[in-house]
Amino acid sequence: MVFKGSLLFSLDNSGANIVKVIQIYHDSTLSKGFLGTKFKVTLYRRRKKLKRVLVKRTFYFATCLFQKKEVQRLNGHFLKSTKNYVALSSLNNNFLASRLYGPLTVEVKNIFGLAALGKRFV
Repeated sequence: MVFKGSLLFSLDNSGANIVKVIQIYHDSTLSKGFLGTKFKVTLYRRRKKLKRVLVKRTFYFATCLFQKKEVQRLNGHFLKSTKNYVALSSLNNNFLASRLYGPLTVEVKNIFGLAALGKRFV
């Protein structure tokens, strides 16, 4: 679960390494974030090797891709990650990255609609 003030790790090549949650956008009144939840975040630490310039004290949107808390699939399998990972997007919902690192689960592909894009983006 992700709460307000949590530090999340970026799973894309947008230039951010760690972001901090400012606000959670969720359907219910719960103040927790789960897989696929959208957050308003700000940059906490940048990646040093990437040339993209992300500005601190600027708001970005992020969507949760993996979480530390176990997620149970309908077939009984559990998904769990070592850290909470997100993908960054701008305020008009355009991805800031051109690539996502690591394998993506079926749930994440359905959330983003990436199943139709194939291997070009992933």
